[in-house]
This record gives sequence, C-alpha cells and structure tokens, in this order.
Amino acid sequence: MSENNSQYLKFHYLLSDIPKLTKVLLDASYEDDEIELIVEGIKLDMSGKSPKIDAKRLLKDASFAKLVFEAFPQTASEIEENKASGQSIEPAPTKSVAPKAGTSLTLKLRVDTITFTLMEINGADEIEQKTCVDPFNVRAQDTLTLDDVKDDIYQAISEGRQHTPCYAHPSEHGMHSFLDGSRRRFSAKTANGKLLYWLAEKTLCVADRIFLVEESEKRKQFTVYDWSEYFKRHYNAAKEKDSEVSMRTFAESMNANLANISLLLRFYDLPAFVFDFINKKDISLKQVRKLMPLCNRIEDNGLSFFEIIKSSKDKLMKPDVDVESISEVDKVNQIEREVVRAIKTLSSSPKPSKPVPESLWIGEKKTHKIEWIPKSNNSVDINIRNASQTKMDRIKDAIKQIMDESD
Repeated sequence: MSENNSQYLKFHYLLSDIPKLTKVLLDASYEDDEIELIVEGIKLDMSGKSPKIDAKRLLKDASFAKLVFEAFPQTASEIEENKASGQSIEPAPTKSVAPKAGTSLTLKLRVDTITFTLMEINGADEIEQKTCVDPFNVRAQDTLTLDDVKDDIYQAISEGRQHTPCYAHPSEHGMHSFLDGSRRRFSAKTANGKLLYWLAEKTLCVADRIFLVEESEKRKQFTVYDWSEYFKRHYNAAKEKDSEVSMRTFAESMNANLANISLLLRFYDLPAFVFDFINKKDISLKQVRKLMPLCNRIEDNGLSFFEIIKSSKDKLMKPDVDVESISEVDKVNQIEREVVRAIKTLSSSPKPSKPVPESLWIGEKKTHKIEWIPKSNNSVDINIRNASQTKMDRIKDAIKQIMDESD
C-alpha cells in the first residue's frame, strides 16, 4: 500500500469516528457552525450520497489534517485492527488554544483598522449591566430561546468552555454592544457563567459594523426571519429620521439588494397566524420567494388568508402525524394547492345576474322617462331624459338633501 493511500485510509477511518472528531474540533476552538458543516459533510460522504465535504478534500487541508493526525496517533494498520475488533479510536489529549483575557487583536475593517482587546465578564448581572445586543446584529432576539442553544453551545459555555469570543464595540450609551455572538451572550447570561468577547477600541462607524455582520454571516447561517427582523428594525429607524425615505435609498444605505429587502419586509409583516403554521426559524429564502407571490394571489382574488392557512393546516396536521416531521417546503406547497383550489372554485361560481334597468316614470312620449340602473348593492346610475332645467335643478337638490341625511 502506498504512503498516500495509507494516509488516506487512516484519515478516512478517523473522520468516521464522529463523536471523537467533534471533541477534537471543539478542543481546537473550531466554531460550532464550522463543526456542524464538517460533520454533516463527512456523514454524507460515508453514506455514499453527494457530499458537501469529502475526506480527500479535507486531507488536502494541511492544518486540518495535522490537527486530526496529532489527535489520533495510531497507524493505519492499528486503526484497521481496532475497527475489526470493535474498539473505538481514542484521541490524544489536545491543548486549548483559546486566547487569554487582555490579549490584543488588530483587524482591518471596511473603513478603519481597529484594535480589539479580549474582555472577560462573569455572571448574568454583569452581562446585563455592561453589555447589550447591537442594532446591527442580525440575530432576531425576540425568537431566541434556551431550546435554540441547549443542544448546541449552551453546555460548553455553562461549563466555562467558550471556544470563540464574541465581537463588540463601545456604544454611544457606554454599553459594550455585541455585533457578533448574541447566542453566546444569551447562553452565558442564562447559565450565569463567564463571557469572552473582543472589544473594539472605539465606537465603530456604520460601514464597519455592517462589515463585521457580513463577516459573521460567512461563518454561520442566519435564518430568513433573522434578516427580515434586522431590516425591519433598521427600516423603521430610517423612517423615524426621514418619513419620506425611499426603499431604494434605504437598501443602498444597508448595502443590500432592493428586491430582497422588499421581500423580507413583507415576510416579516405577515399575520401571526401564518407563523403559527410556518416555522419562521426553518423556512428558507427559496420558500419565502414562493410564499409571498401566493399571498399576492390571495389578496388579488379577495380570498380569506386565514381560511387558506387553516385549510392547509387541517390537510397536513393529522392526529397521527408528527408536526415536526412536516417540512416548510410541504407547508408552502400545501398553501399553493389551497390557493389554486380556492381560485378555481371562485371562477366556477355562478356570476351574479346583470342588473336590469327599471323605468320609474313615463311621460306623454317614450322619450320622457327616468331609468334606474343598479350597478351594485350601493351604486346606481339614474338616467333622466327630456326634463326641463328647472326640474333637473330640483331633482339635484333633492338628491343632495337625501344623501346628506344619516341612515
């Protein structure tokens, strides 16, 4: 067996021990979202499905490969023997590389070059008194709960093992305002534990705050609802400053696509009963792009949005069906089916009969008459022919007097 093949074989076996590999990555201060991507990619590779990350590509990443090989010092033959005998692969102890409080870090942002100092604070009271979540932080705070973090970062942070510090800057109000890491802040506050964060030397300009938010997005995926709440918050603030501000101007100020902002603001403003059916944390941008035109069709055809959602929910959520097993894709598809059905029913309904003009008065000649022509329940045309000007003025005054009266 060649050395390259032997190395790949060993690496492939190491990657297949997901629990131990996850521990190695945690101890090496990998981000939780990075670990999730790596693990999910490896699982796809092992299952024979189309992988996002495969062993050969990871092996080419020298720093990643070095980390894994150092953590698992067995030879390929020893690994094969262990696997054959059913023994688990045990990683060698790894050293934490987490920086210490007081350490400095200098970063070039979009506008300024800023020095950050690593801060450490302890306990829920100190976190609440000294820190806040910056308005430019994308994460929707109104939907953040313990369930969102308990199976992810909460345990590590509650045990004092925060692997990646947050990013904050001093706000105009003297608080340390978090641009990145609101989930870690929430976890530390809930656990009454310690919190590590990089604090900028000064209040950052808007462009640099947005830059840090965009860099944060590259490392972790915010939900569509996170972004919709984020843009809604800033759009409301922009309207308070200038009630005439256009959507285009606002989009340019946020360095964002106009069509996407318009879509997300409309999504955020959907009625609460929609979000009782659609999981705002799980729905993808692709599904939002499908859902919003359906909302337009509901409105344009005078349909009941509530009834469409209720009917969709009734069709999918049967007693023997686990609600969590229904994907947002299935829910949006069901809404589409209900909209199509409702429009079809509407178009096949009998049309109201055409109003028949009513003759109210016939004079000596056929041309002397008044026609009452109904248009709807609250609209009518009155056609008066061959009346003198005096009579026309009296009729007009009588109509005005009647319309001025209360019902």
